[in-house]
Amino acid sequence: DHGPEGIRVNCLAPGFHDTGMVGDYFDAQPDGAEARTRIDSLTAVRRIGRPEELARTAAFTLGDANGYMTAAAIVLDGAMSVGYTWAVE
Repeated sequence: DHGPEGIRVNCLAPGFHDTGMVGDYFDAQPDGAEARTRIDSLTAVRRIGRPEELARTAAFTLGDANGYMTAAAIVLDGAMSVGYTWAVE
């Protein structure tokens, strides 16, 4: 409705990123180190994301150089949501 006014709406869908909330999740597990290793293994890059990676993607979606992007959903989960490891195991 507001595209002609320059208003764009995009969605960032982050997976596990190295934040306080995710740290609390790992701390709440019986074996936090094992839980982190398990989550890392479910991604194509074998690690959780870094907050600065999420921030750079957010900045990109907001930038003038990207003024045509709207109604996009950007998943930042290291391919975890597509079942990466299921496809290669």
